[in-house]
Amino acid sequence: MTIQDRRKYLQFGGHLSKRKNVRDKPVIMIGQDEAIFKQYLFTSKHWVAPDGTAALSPKDEGQGLMLSYFVS
Repeated sequence: MTIQDRRKYLQFGGHLSKRKNVRDKPVIMIGQDEAIFKQYLFTSKHWVAPDGTAALSPKDEGQGLMLSYFVS
């Protein structure tokens, strides 16, 4: 009997594990995470010259970049 013939009789094309019972359902874990990075988020922290002058800082946090991903 070839592998292609055996796949017709097995659910999902085969067994997940030799130790796991065929009737037990598999556990599939899926995770999701997000992060947002802003252009001027840390502008309150900047160098100050000895005479007290500092660079101008923007009023808002600037353009943002959002990253999202899934892990299974």
